[in-house]
Amino acid sequence: MQQNQIQYIRHGLFCSLTLICFLMTSFAAAEDLGVGTVTRLQNAAEIKTAGAAKKLALGALVQKNVTIETGNDTRLEITFKDGTKLMVGENARIKIDEYFYKPEKGIGKVIIDVLGGAFRMITGKIGKQSQNHVLARTQNAYIGVRGTDFFAGQALNAYGVLLIKGVITVRNDAGGRLLNTAGTGVNVSGPNSLPSEAVPWGEKRVKAALAAVSFQ
Repeated sequence: MQQNQIQYIRHGLFCSLTLICFLMTSFAAAEDLGVGTVTRLQNAAEIKTAGAAKKLALGALVQKNVTIETGNDTRLEITFKDGTKLMVGENARIKIDEYFYKPEKGIGKVIIDVLGGAFRMITGKIGKQSQNHVLARTQNAYIGVRGTDFFAGQALNAYGVLLIKGVITVRNDAGGRLLNTAGTGVNVSGPNSLPSEAVPWGEKRVKAALAAVSFQ
């Protein structure tokens, strides 16, 4: 093989490797952009990953598979890429387990784990995709979402789930309930206790629920 042919092959291999490295860097950079942004913050919240803690600030990017913890009298709002909003109350622990949004293919998926505390979720464009899967996993139940607005957490000394708008299902190992009337909710005392029948919560309890995640 002639010398110029060898040099040509080496040049081609170098260009291919450079392109691969560029694409890998681009994919990593896209992942670093996160799945959402902190759009409102009252008092202290932090991200914990691999045993390290980092304070959250307004405008911070939020990624998957990290635990977010809020402090006393804290309120936190995360806005996802599709416009879905997650509002979290004080002394809460949450993790975004999965987030996938491809509007050009009509696909959307978000799964959050709520390990403690109260939260409110308002789905954005992801709830309007033809193929969507939105799920909030709490310690007491799984909440399946169908393009909606709901609250889950303690309200007047009982843990429950309140439907504000849309349709949700509340399910655990003991069974499930369908909520399709705004202003109704269920109580869930534990993961092995059947959610109560859906009933109107009334003004006092609704106010208590929303106050747990509302900014002051």
